[in-house]
Amino acid sequence: MIAPANTTVAVLAGTTTNAAGDVVDADTPTVTGVPALLVERSRNYTNQVDGMPRTVRYGKARVPTGTAVVKDDRVRDEQSGAVYLVEAVFAPKDRQFPADTQLDLKRVR
Repeated sequence: MIAPANTTVAVLAGTTTNAAGDVVDADTPTVTGVPALLVERSRNYTNQVDGMPRTVRYGKARVPTGTAVVKDDRVRDEQSGAVYLVEAVFAPKDRQFPADTQLDLKRVR
């Protein structure tokens, strides 16, 4: 990993069925202990439908090249317990000088 890690993360994937029979995200870790540089930001806006102020928390992360993470997986910060939805994955293309894999995240809990 090129960027200095400030936490470790677990990649969560898969679905399960809840008591009502609905399909929900499973908290099954596929990979744990992945060093990551995780930065969280927040953005305030006013909902145009009801006029209520909202705060959206989003983040960016860098993980080592080759980490098994894809769009719509979830990433759990193992230090804080925060869970993020992976909205985009930017994998490096240069094999000679591999860079970190970059993730666009949205906090879900």
